[in-house]
Amino acid sequence: FAIVYERETFEPVEIFQYSGEGWGLCYDGSDLYMSNGSSFITRRDPQTFEALGNYEVTLYGIPVDQLNELECVGDYVYANVWKSDTILQIDKFSGVVTAVIDASDLLTDAERSELPSGATLNGIAYDPENEVFFLTGKLWAQMFEVRFVPATDE
Repeated sequence: FAIVYERETFEPVEIFQYSGEGWGLCYDGSDLYMSNGSSFITRRDPQTFEALGNYEVTLYGIPVDQLNELECVGDYVYANVWKSDTILQIDKFSGVVTAVIDASDLLTDAERSELPSGATLNGIAYDPENEVFFLTGKLWAQMFEVRFVPATDE
């Protein structure tokens, strides 16, 4: 089920049924994009939740599965890969991965060792006013404000 809530009261106003699982969802101002743990992202109508199509996410032509939390930013969908510190920048029209973001340095080894089993990166939000991303994880005590920049050779 997908449930639409009224923003002020948090009362359910509409319920949609669909088959399969819903892991992540983002809205680009026009369409919804949904992940289900596979290598596919489904584009959906925001009014009816009807599937408008889907595409397979690929990196160098190889499908990437376990797509989890999503965030829509411009022409891209950002997705974290479940149980990893990897975030993918995906062309929302083709499904091609255009950048791989390594978020493994967000936590120190000591912080990571204190986390319970299942505590993994899975929160991505974008603040367009300040052009920053907020990242967190399941069972993490911290949230990080970051900008994605190209890697440099050191």
